[in-house]
Amino acid sequence: MTTLSTTINPYDWVALGDVHGRDDLFLQFLDWVMGTRANVVLLGDLVDRGPGDLAVLELAHALHNDPTDFGLSSFHVIRGNHEQMLIDAATDVDFPLWVQNGGNVQQADALFAFAPWLQSLPLY
Repeated sequence: MTTLSTTINPYDWVALGDVHGRDDLFLQFLDWVMGTRANVVLLGDLVDRGPGDLAVLELAHALHNDPTDFGLSSFHVIRGNHEQMLIDAATDVDFPLWVQNGGNVQQADALFAFAPWLQSLPLY
């Protein structure tokens, strides 16, 4: 396991990209930033390929809704192409493309419930 050792100063900006359903690593990152009053930006691709898509979305949604509950100044999420594929699969635009790119079919219904929130996220 990699340990994050850099100190975060209050109100620093920290960006993270390509979580890809790795809730274990996302939790390690959150342990590092929570309580620091940092401004956090997720750069997209939260889902697909890893086993913890649902946990990642649940946590990211909670952090996005109220970052101060987690000791952060702000928490922003940018919609990546994997979030767009999930949205497209949820709206019957292109289910096969989502599956081909690591979509978690076993949790599809639960993941699709996040489609409206994902759709609301900025592209940049």
